Amino acid sequence: HAETIRTARRQLDVGEIRNAVNAVAGLSGRAHDDFTTWREKAMHRALLDDAMKSLNTRLLGAAAATPGPG
Repeated sequence: HAETIRTARRQLDVGEIRNAVNAVAGLSGRAHDDFTTWREKAMHRALLDDAMKSLNTRLLGAAAATPGPG
């Protein structure tokens, strides 16, 4: 389990939340149960990150389409 948790931590360090969740999803037994709440919260964070990226893209696109002073 230690290597799996190290892998998940490395994924978090580089901002790959979904990969971290996928890493700990392979845990079994008590470790799997212990990480259930963490996995749920991490997936909520991943969804929030996706929504923020989408919003940012739309706002930047709208700003680029708006004519400036001129």
